[in-house]
Amino acid sequence: MYASPLLIIKQMEKKLNIDDLRWKTSDEEYHNLQVICYSALSKYLREGFNAIQTLWDKVESPSLTIGSAIDTLVTEPEQFKALFYNMNSDIDTSSKTAAFINHIVEVIEQDEPIQDVTFEQAISKVNIKTLANEVSFYSNLKEETIIKKLYEDINIETYYNDVKKAEGRKMLTLEQQEIINNSIAALHNNPLSQKLLFEQPPEGVERFFQVKFLVELDGITFKVMFDMLLVDNPNKTIYIYDLKSTSKKVWEFPQSFVQFNYQIQDRLYYRVLEKILEDNGFSDYRISNMKNIVVSTTYPDVLLFEFEDTSIEGDLSYKKGELIMRDPINVAKELNTNLNKQYPSYIENSSYNKLIFILTEGYEKN
Repeated sequence: MYASPLLIIKQMEKKLNIDDLRWKTSDEEYHNLQVICYSALSKYLREGFNAIQTLWDKVESPSLTIGSAIDTLVTEPEQFKALFYNMNSDIDTSSKTAAFINHIVEVIEQDEPIQDVTFEQAISKVNIKTLANEVSFYSNLKEETIIKKLYEDINIETYYNDVKKAEGRKMLTLEQQEIINNSIAALHNNPLSQKLLFEQPPEGVERFFQVKFLVELDGITFKVMFDMLLVDNPNKTIYIYDLKSTSKKVWEFPQSFVQFNYQIQDRLYYRVLEKILEDNGFSDYRISNMKNIVVSTTYPDVLLFEFEDTSIEGDLSYKKGELIMRDPINVAKELNTNLNKQYPSYIENSSYNKLIFILTEGYEKN
Protein backbone atom coordinates (compact mmCIF):
# COMPACT_ATOMS: atom_id res chain seq x y z
CA MET A 1 0.00 0.00 0.00
CA TYR A 2 1.43 3.41 -1.04
CA ALA A 3 1.39 6.52 1.13
CA SER A 4 -0.69 9.41 -0.18
CA PRO A 5 1.19 12.32 -1.86
CA LEU A 6 -0.12 14.65 0.87
CA LEU A 7 1.41 12.47 3.60
CA ILE A 8 4.74 12.29 1.76
CA ILE A 9 4.87 16.09 1.42
CA LYS A 10 4.02 16.52 5.09
CA GLN A 11 6.81 14.14 6.10
CA MET A 12 9.27 16.08 3.96
CA GLU A 13 8.44 19.41 5.63
CA LYS A 14 11.42 20.88 7.41
CA LYS A 15 11.00 21.05 11.19
CA LEU A 16 12.43 24.02 13.06
CA ASN A 17 14.83 22.97 15.82
CA ILE A 18 16.24 25.95 17.73
CA ASP A 19 19.15 23.83 19.00
CA ASP A 20 20.40 23.55 15.40
CA LEU A 21 20.41 27.34 14.98
CA ARG A 22 21.44 28.74 18.37
CA TRP A 23 24.92 30.07 19.10
CA LYS A 24 26.48 27.37 21.27
CA THR A 25 28.77 29.33 23.56
CA SER A 26 29.29 29.62 27.31
CA ASP A 27 27.69 32.40 29.35
CA GLU A 28 31.18 33.67 30.17
CA GLU A 29 32.17 33.97 26.51
CA TYR A 30 28.83 35.57 25.68
CA HIS A 31 29.18 38.25 28.36
CA ASN A 32 32.85 38.91 27.61
CA LEU A 33 32.31 39.44 23.88
CA GLN A 34 32.24 43.19 23.23
CA VAL A 35 29.46 43.22 20.66
CA ILE A 36 26.43 45.51 20.54
CA CYS A 37 23.50 44.17 22.57
CA TYR A 38 20.36 45.48 24.27
CA SER A 39 22.16 46.63 27.44
CA ALA A 40 24.73 48.60 25.40
CA LEU A 41 21.99 50.29 23.35
CA SER A 42 19.96 51.10 26.47
CA LYS A 43 22.99 52.60 28.24
CA TYR A 44 23.85 54.66 25.16
CA LEU A 45 20.29 56.02 24.99
CA ARG A 46 20.43 56.99 28.69
CA GLU A 47 23.90 58.54 28.76
CA GLY A 48 24.68 59.44 25.17
CA PHE A 49 28.32 59.75 24.10
CA ASN A 50 29.42 59.68 27.76
CA ALA A 51 28.49 55.98 27.85
CA ILE A 52 31.22 55.01 25.39
CA GLN A 53 34.09 54.78 27.89
CA THR A 54 32.22 52.42 30.22
CA LEU A 55 30.02 50.70 27.64
CA TRP A 56 31.46 47.22 28.23
CA ASP A 57 31.98 47.53 32.01
CA LYS A 58 30.28 44.87 34.08
CA VAL A 59 27.42 46.31 36.14
CA GLU A 60 26.47 44.73 39.46
CA SER A 61 23.86 45.62 42.08
CA PRO A 62 21.76 43.77 44.67
CA SER A 63 18.64 44.09 42.47
CA LEU A 64 20.47 42.71 39.41
CA THR A 65 21.74 39.79 41.51
CA ILE A 66 18.19 39.00 42.64
CA GLY A 67 16.92 39.18 39.06
CA SER A 68 19.74 36.93 37.83
CA ALA A 69 19.03 34.38 40.58
CA ILE A 70 15.32 34.28 39.69
CA ASP A 71 16.18 33.86 36.00
CA THR A 72 18.55 31.00 36.80
CA LEU A 73 16.09 29.16 39.04
CA VAL A 74 13.46 29.33 36.30
CA THR A 75 15.51 28.72 33.15
CA GLU A 76 18.60 26.82 34.36
CA PRO A 77 17.88 25.51 37.88
CA GLU A 78 20.66 22.92 37.61
CA GLN A 79 23.17 25.80 37.38
CA PHE A 80 22.00 27.65 40.49
CA LYS A 81 24.40 26.12 43.03
CA ALA A 82 27.33 26.62 40.68
CA LEU A 83 26.55 30.33 40.29
CA PHE A 84 25.10 31.38 43.66
CA TYR A 85 25.81 30.85 47.35
CA ASN A 86 23.16 31.23 50.05
CA MET A 87 24.76 33.17 52.90
CA ASN A 88 24.26 32.54 56.59
CA SER A 89 24.83 36.19 57.51
CA ASP A 90 22.74 39.17 56.50
CA ILE A 91 25.46 41.72 55.90
CA ASP A 92 24.75 43.77 52.79
CA THR A 93 27.22 42.57 50.16
CA SER A 94 27.52 46.15 48.83
CA SER A 95 28.31 47.64 52.27
CA LYS A 96 31.64 49.01 53.54
CA THR A 97 31.82 46.09 56.00
CA ALA A 98 31.55 43.59 53.15
CA ALA A 99 34.10 45.53 51.09
CA PHE A 100 36.54 45.44 54.01
CA ILE A 101 36.20 41.70 54.62
CA ASN A 102 36.45 41.04 50.88
CA HIS A 103 39.65 43.09 50.82
CA ILE A 104 41.14 41.07 53.68
CA VAL A 105 40.36 37.86 51.80
CA GLU A 106 41.91 39.20 48.57
CA VAL A 107 45.14 40.18 50.35
CA ILE A 108 45.51 36.83 52.13
CA GLU A 109 44.76 34.84 48.95
CA GLN A 110 47.81 36.42 47.33
CA ASP A 111 49.98 34.30 49.64
CA GLU A 112 47.92 31.27 50.69
CA PRO A 113 44.53 29.51 50.26
CA ILE A 114 41.87 31.34 52.27
CA GLN A 115 40.18 28.04 53.12
CA ASP A 116 42.96 27.29 55.61
CA VAL A 117 42.70 30.63 57.45
CA THR A 118 40.30 31.23 60.34
CA PHE A 119 38.77 34.64 61.01
CA GLU A 120 41.05 35.22 63.99
CA GLN A 121 44.11 34.25 61.97
CA ALA A 122 43.05 36.53 59.13
CA ILE A 123 42.85 39.52 61.46
CA SER A 124 46.38 38.86 62.72
CA LYS A 125 47.88 38.29 59.25
CA VAL A 126 47.08 41.69 57.71
CA ASN A 127 47.63 45.35 58.52
CA ILE A 128 44.08 46.19 59.57
CA LYS A 129 44.56 49.96 59.63
CA THR A 130 46.05 50.06 56.11
CA LEU A 131 43.29 47.90 54.60
CA ALA A 132 40.61 49.89 56.44
CA ASN A 133 41.96 53.12 54.96
CA GLU A 134 41.99 51.63 51.47
CA VAL A 135 38.23 50.90 51.54
CA SER A 136 37.21 53.74 53.91
CA PHE A 137 36.14 51.36 56.69
CA TYR A 138 36.31 53.21 60.03
CA SER A 139 39.42 54.90 58.64
CA ASN A 140 39.20 57.57 61.36
CA LEU A 141 39.64 54.99 64.15
CA LYS A 142 42.78 53.42 65.59
CA GLU A 143 43.66 49.86 64.60
CA GLU A 144 42.83 48.37 68.00
CA THR A 145 39.39 50.04 67.93
CA ILE A 146 38.66 48.66 64.45
CA ILE A 147 39.67 45.16 65.56
CA LYS A 148 37.41 45.48 68.62
CA LYS A 149 34.46 46.36 66.36
CA LEU A 150 35.20 43.33 64.16
CA TYR A 151 34.92 40.99 67.14
CA GLU A 152 31.87 42.73 68.65
CA ASP A 153 29.64 41.83 65.69
CA ILE A 154 29.40 38.04 65.30
CA ASN A 155 27.76 38.63 61.93
CA ILE A 156 31.10 39.86 60.54
CA GLU A 157 32.87 36.57 61.29
CA THR A 158 29.91 34.73 59.79
CA TYR A 159 30.24 36.86 56.66
CA TYR A 160 33.97 36.08 56.48
CA ASN A 161 33.15 32.36 56.54
CA ASP A 162 30.47 32.92 53.88
CA VAL A 163 33.06 34.54 51.59
CA LYS A 164 35.33 31.53 52.03
CA LYS A 165 32.56 29.06 51.22
CA ALA A 166 31.24 31.08 48.28
CA GLU A 167 34.50 30.56 46.37
CA GLY A 168 33.73 33.32 43.90
CA ARG A 169 30.03 32.62 43.46
CA LYS A 170 27.47 35.44 43.76
CA MET A 171 26.45 35.72 47.40
CA LEU A 172 22.79 35.97 48.45
CA THR A 173 21.90 37.45 51.84
CA LEU A 174 19.14 35.96 53.98
CA GLU A 175 16.85 38.80 52.92
CA GLN A 176 17.63 38.24 49.24
CA GLN A 177 16.99 34.51 49.60
CA GLU A 178 13.53 35.25 51.02
CA ILE A 179 12.75 37.69 48.18
CA ILE A 180 13.86 35.15 45.57
CA ASN A 181 11.86 32.31 47.14
CA ASN A 182 8.73 34.49 47.32
CA SER A 183 9.15 35.51 43.67
CA ILE A 184 9.52 31.91 42.50
CA ALA A 185 6.44 30.99 44.55
CA ALA A 186 4.51 33.82 42.85
CA LEU A 187 5.49 32.48 39.42
CA HIS A 188 4.24 29.02 40.45
CA ASN A 189 1.02 30.36 41.98
CA ASN A 190 0.03 32.32 38.89
CA PRO A 191 -1.75 29.85 36.53
CA LEU A 192 -0.40 31.47 33.35
CA SER A 193 3.28 31.73 34.39
CA GLN A 194 3.08 28.25 35.93
CA LYS A 195 1.87 26.87 32.61
CA LEU A 196 4.34 28.81 30.45
CA LEU A 197 7.48 28.28 32.54
CA PHE A 198 7.11 25.03 34.43
CA GLU A 199 4.54 22.69 32.88
CA GLN A 200 5.12 20.38 29.94
CA PRO A 201 4.29 22.24 26.68
CA PRO A 202 1.42 20.91 24.52
CA GLU A 203 2.16 18.26 21.92
CA GLY A 204 4.10 19.70 18.98
CA VAL A 205 5.36 22.67 21.00
CA GLU A 206 8.98 22.83 22.18
CA ARG A 207 10.37 25.12 24.87
CA PHE A 208 13.91 26.49 24.80
CA PHE A 209 15.59 28.49 27.57
CA GLN A 210 18.55 30.90 27.41
CA VAL A 211 18.90 30.87 23.63
CA LYS A 212 21.89 32.85 22.34
CA PHE A 213 22.37 34.19 18.81
CA LEU A 214 25.18 36.11 17.16
CA VAL A 215 23.91 37.77 13.99
CA GLU A 216 24.66 40.62 11.58
CA LEU A 217 21.94 43.15 10.78
CA ASP A 218 22.57 46.04 8.40
CA GLY A 219 26.33 45.56 8.69
CA ILE A 220 26.37 45.53 12.51
CA THR A 221 27.00 42.43 14.65
CA PHE A 222 24.58 41.87 17.53
CA LYS A 223 24.45 39.36 20.35
CA VAL A 224 21.18 38.46 22.03
CA MET A 225 20.02 35.96 24.63
CA PHE A 226 16.36 34.97 24.72
CA ASP A 227 15.07 33.90 28.13
CA MET A 228 12.53 31.58 26.51
CA LEU A 229 11.27 30.59 23.08
CA LEU A 230 8.21 28.42 22.49
CA VAL A 231 8.24 26.84 19.03
CA ASP A 232 4.87 25.62 17.77
CA ASN A 233 5.90 23.59 14.70
CA PRO A 234 2.40 22.41 13.67
CA ASN A 235 1.24 26.04 13.47
CA LYS A 236 4.64 27.42 12.41
CA THR A 237 4.68 30.04 15.14
CA ILE A 238 7.38 31.15 17.58
CA TYR A 239 6.52 32.82 20.87
CA ILE A 240 9.15 35.04 22.55
CA TYR A 241 9.17 35.53 26.33
CA ASP A 242 11.41 37.53 28.64
CA LEU A 243 11.38 37.20 32.42
CA LYS A 244 11.52 40.56 34.20
CA SER A 245 11.78 41.19 37.95
CA THR A 246 10.82 44.52 39.48
CA SER A 247 10.70 45.97 42.99
CA LYS A 248 7.61 47.95 41.98
CA LYS A 249 4.03 46.75 41.70
CA VAL A 250 3.50 44.77 38.51
CA TRP A 251 0.87 47.17 37.16
CA GLU A 252 3.54 49.90 37.18
CA PHE A 253 5.66 47.95 34.68
CA PRO A 254 4.55 50.03 31.65
CA GLN A 255 6.37 52.99 33.27
CA SER A 256 9.51 50.86 33.66
CA PHE A 257 9.10 49.69 30.07
CA VAL A 258 9.50 53.28 28.91
CA GLN A 259 12.11 54.26 31.53
CA PHE A 260 14.51 51.40 30.74
CA ASN A 261 13.91 51.36 26.98
CA TYR A 262 12.69 47.76 27.01
CA GLN A 263 11.12 48.45 23.59
CA ILE A 264 14.68 48.40 22.23
CA GLN A 265 15.10 44.84 23.52
CA ASP A 266 11.69 43.68 22.26
CA ARG A 267 12.18 45.07 18.76
CA LEU A 268 15.84 44.04 18.44
CA TYR A 269 15.11 40.46 19.50
CA TYR A 270 12.21 40.27 17.03
CA ARG A 271 14.44 41.46 14.16
CA VAL A 272 17.27 39.08 15.12
CA LEU A 273 14.94 36.09 15.20
CA GLU A 274 13.38 37.17 11.92
CA LYS A 275 16.85 37.26 10.31
CA ILE A 276 17.82 33.85 11.76
CA LEU A 277 14.66 32.26 10.35
CA GLU A 278 15.11 33.92 6.97
CA ASP A 279 18.76 32.84 6.67
CA ASN A 280 17.91 29.22 7.51
CA GLY A 281 14.87 28.67 5.33
CA PHE A 282 12.15 29.18 7.93
CA SER A 283 10.73 32.51 6.76
CA ASP A 284 7.27 30.90 6.64
CA TYR A 285 7.21 30.82 10.47
CA ARG A 286 5.29 33.59 12.23
CA ILE A 287 6.93 35.40 15.18
CA SER A 288 4.74 36.67 17.99
CA ASN A 289 5.35 39.97 19.75
CA MET A 290 7.70 39.55 22.71
CA LYS A 291 5.81 39.04 25.96
CA ASN A 292 7.36 40.07 29.26
CA ILE A 293 6.60 37.85 32.25
CA VAL A 294 6.88 40.41 35.06
CA VAL A 295 7.25 39.33 38.69
CA SER A 296 7.37 41.78 41.58
CA THR A 297 10.03 41.09 44.21
CA THR A 298 8.38 43.39 46.75
CA TYR A 299 4.69 42.65 46.23
CA PRO A 300 4.81 39.06 44.90
CA ASP A 301 2.55 39.12 41.88
CA VAL A 302 2.83 38.35 38.16
CA LEU A 303 1.83 40.25 35.02
CA LEU A 304 2.13 39.37 31.32
CA PHE A 305 3.00 42.50 29.33
CA GLU A 306 3.04 42.69 25.54
CA PHE A 307 4.31 45.57 23.40
CA GLU A 308 1.99 45.52 20.39
CA ASP A 309 4.34 47.46 18.08
CA THR A 310 7.26 45.03 18.43
CA SER A 311 7.39 44.22 14.71
CA ILE A 312 7.23 47.82 13.42
CA GLU A 313 10.47 49.21 12.02
CA GLY A 314 11.62 52.82 12.33
CA ASP A 315 11.23 55.35 15.14
CA LEU A 316 7.84 55.26 16.88
CA SER A 317 5.97 58.34 18.07
CA TYR A 318 3.40 58.41 20.89
CA LYS A 319 1.49 61.08 22.81
CA LYS A 320 1.57 63.49 19.85
CA GLY A 321 5.35 63.28 19.61
CA GLU A 322 6.06 63.67 23.35
CA LEU A 323 7.33 60.08 23.54
CA ILE A 324 9.69 58.84 20.83
CA MET A 325 10.80 55.21 20.81
CA ARG A 326 13.84 54.94 18.58
CA ASP A 327 14.48 52.05 16.23
CA PRO A 328 17.12 49.69 17.69
CA ILE A 329 19.04 49.36 14.42
CA ASN A 330 19.22 53.14 13.99
CA VAL A 331 20.51 53.51 17.55
CA ALA A 332 23.06 50.75 16.91
CA LYS A 333 24.31 52.50 13.77
CA GLU A 334 24.77 55.74 15.70
CA LEU A 335 26.53 53.95 18.54
CA ASN A 336 28.74 52.03 16.13
CA THR A 337 29.75 55.30 14.44
CA ASN A 338 30.71 56.87 17.78
CA LEU A 339 32.52 53.87 19.29
CA ASN A 340 36.02 54.84 18.13
CA LYS A 341 35.60 58.60 18.14
CA GLN A 342 37.21 61.04 20.55
CA TYR A 343 34.26 63.41 20.31
CA PRO A 344 30.60 62.95 19.34
CA SER A 345 29.80 63.15 15.64
CA TYR A 346 27.74 66.31 16.06
CA ILE A 347 30.79 68.04 17.60
CA GLU A 348 33.29 66.81 15.00
CA ASN A 349 31.02 67.93 12.17
CA SER A 350 30.29 71.42 13.49
CA SER A 351 31.94 74.74 14.26
CA TYR A 352 32.64 73.43 17.77
CA ASN A 353 35.30 71.21 16.22
CA LYS A 354 37.77 74.06 15.72
CA LEU A 355 37.28 75.38 19.24
CA ILE A 356 37.84 71.94 20.83
CA PHE A 357 41.07 71.30 18.98
CA ILE A 358 42.37 74.79 19.73
CA LEU A 359 41.79 74.10 23.43
CA THR A 360 43.39 70.66 23.13
CA GLU A 361 46.46 72.05 21.42
CA GLY A 362 46.67 74.75 24.10
CA TYR A 363 46.76 72.14 26.87
CA GLU A 364 49.38 70.13 25.03
CA LYS A 365 51.64 73.17 24.63
CA ASN A 366 51.55 73.79 28.36
